Amino acid sequence: MNAAQLIIGNRNTSRWSMATWLATRRTDLEIEEIVVDRRAKGAHFDIGRYSPSGELPVLVASEIKIWDPIAIIEFLAEVAPVIWPADPWQRAQARSICCELRYGFHSFKHFLPMDCAASYEPPGRLLMAVERDIDRMSAIIAGHRPRHVANGDYLFGEFSAADMLLAPFVCCFATYQVPLNGLVEDYCRAVYGHQDVQAWLAAANAEVNPNGTPRNNDEQAFQTVDGGSVADQQPEMLDYSGGAAEASVVELNLAAETEYVDHQSAGDVADEPPNDRLGGGERPAIYPDSDEITRATARKPKNVGPNQPPVKPIGGGIHRRR
Repeated sequence: MNAAQLIIGNRNTSRWSMATWLATRRTDLEIEEIVVDRRAKGAHFDIGRYSPSGELPVLVASEIKIWDPIAIIEFLAEVAPVIWPADPWQRAQARSICCELRYGFHSFKHFLPMDCAASYEPPGRLLMAVERDIDRMSAIIAGHRPRHVANGDYLFGEFSAADMLLAPFVCCFATYQVPLNGLVEDYCRAVYGHQDVQAWLAAANAEVNPNGTPRNNDEQAFQTVDGGSVADQQPEMLDYSGGAAEASVVELNLAAETEYVDHQSAGDVADEPPNDRLGGGERPAIYPDSDEITRATARKPKNVGPNQPPVKPIGGGIHRRR
């Protein structure tokens, strides 16, 4: 097969570009990487040259375009079967997990977007929908790791496609200091410390801060919560502050009836460079993963007075840089 091209988005913010790039590292194919800066003006024209759907990543091989992350991984697995578990039952489970990660977990993706080079203080509270997504991911990890612990450090023992699609979520756990229990934390440390994941993180850091030092898989990467699932800590809205008010976290009143409204008059947020990627400042209320073209939304309470401050939906609290 002739040399292929993998067209990816910004490494710092592109969830599915990371997953497919990790899959290419498991093959012996000659693949040229092309990075499209989604923050640049006219980026959609550059993307349109490669992607019929207008989304990234895209794999171009022998003039054939493949534009869905799972389809790309399936194609790569044709020449590198090691990408999937060898056992057919495990392979089917891994595919199910990959599809759920790709097409589900909307609240997590929306409120905790990927930002590899950033580091925020732990959240005080998380929205119930975000917490459900975290618990579901924790259940996936806890349900598979014990069965394959003798075969390796990853979901099915060896590093496979399921781990590749989980890796961007693991990076988000580290970015936002989401508390994890022991088993899930151990798995996340293993994925975060994988040499290919570290290579991606170093490139993401260099993309944002060329003179900076890449984040390492150190003791500060993840927060630990003691005693079972974080969902058991509080039935409705989880409080990670341990009862003490954190000065860096603004807790929001979400009791009011709310609706989603479009707060962007024109264009996509993906075309607007966020402040923290250009040097300093707080992360904006919403900045979707740059792989996906989405409309920005914000929570706005119904029937509130003119002096009522707007609700900023960042997982239920405002994250500040450490």
